[in-house]
Order: sequence, then structure tokens, then C-alpha cells
Amino acid sequence: MGFCINDGGEIIQSYEMNIWDKDGYNYTWLASHLKSAIDVWKPDLILIPYPTRYYYVIIAHAKIMGIICYIAQKREVPVIEVQDCTCKKAVLNNGRAKKPDIEKYYPNIKGEHERDAALFAEAYLKMIK
Repeated sequence: MGFCINDGGEIIQSYEMNIWDKDGYNYTWLASHLKSAIDVWKPDLILIPYPTRYYYVIIAHAKIMGIICYIAQKREVPVIEVQDCTCKKAVLNNGRAKKPDIEKYYPNIKGEHERDAALFAEAYLKMIK
């Protein structure tokens, strides 16, 4: 899972983490980390990707989205769901761009999930202008 904290179009922090443990997804750890991140960074908005392909990915993402939406609502932070293809189109002019295309666009961001998070943030800022 990737995180990107963006302030006025500038990435001020990005990182990724593994929320999978030997028993599956660690939802308790995710909830705790998200609460801490919101308390530290005090975001105005949270963007989350809306899964559109592959049944098991959709199910896993839906569970994670539920946790994020619940905690964000408790912390009074709005959440907007974004689609990969819409974000890729807005930033890369290609809604079908692949991971290597995103990597070329963000060469200074090392993790693929971090790059995705940066892409979502940049796309959102372009779309609200």
C-alpha cells in the first residue's frame, strides 16, 4: 500500500508499507497506522483508488477502503475514490499506461505503490483546476 502526502502540488512525504502478514491482511495494524498518519499530517482530503478489475482484488480493496472511509469519517476527513485509468489519462495522457510508464514519469520515487499514490494526487490536482 502506498502513501503520498502532497501539499500544494509538492510531494512532502511518500512511502509504502506491507499490510499483509502470515494470516492475511492486518486490518488492525492498518487502522492504527492510518489514525496516527491522520493525526500527524492532518490531511484535508484522502484519495483512494477504486478497483475495477479482478474479483479478488476488488474484494480485498473494498475491505481496505471500508477501514479507510470509517477512520476518515471519524476524523472528519473527506475521502474521494479515484480510478486508475482516469488518473493515468490526466497525468500521462494514456489511460492504459503501465507500471513502467509510471516509473519513467516518477523516476525519483522508488516504490510502485508510492508512485501510484503520487499519480493519484497529481491527477486530482490537475482535475480540480
